[in-house]
Amino acid sequence: MLRPRGHRYGELCAGPQHTPSKGDLHSDMVKKTPIQGTDRVSVTFEIAPDRAASSVHVAGDFNQWDPAAHALKQRRDGTWAITLRLPRARAYEYRFVVDGAAWLTDAQADALAPNGFGEANAVVVLN
Repeated sequence: MLRPRGHRYGELCAGPQHTPSKGDLHSDMVKKTPIQGTDRVSVTFEIAPDRAASSVHVAGDFNQWDPAAHALKQRRDGTWAITLRLPRARAYEYRFVVDGAAWLTDAQADALAPNGFGEANAVVVLN
């Protein structure tokens, strides 16, 4: 269930495991902090607890669109978050995967990019 670079997501992941969602997911923020002395940026993806979710993951071109590679952890206040260290000087497309089925777009992202399925991927830009 990986999306190789240069291929559209649904070409390899169509079927019962992928249930697209038309809704946008509102994140509280995407926090970016440059890591001194490296070419990387610490990126925290955080979403509000507005869904009755049992799991949330982030999939994007930084993990070959693997929907299980990066699990967000639920905090005491109910928000879900994960911090990744990503190379700077590029933009990354991503989406949140809720309960392994619903692929949701972060409406608070730096930008949105069409994904070829009538929906949009969120974009985080790291300078």
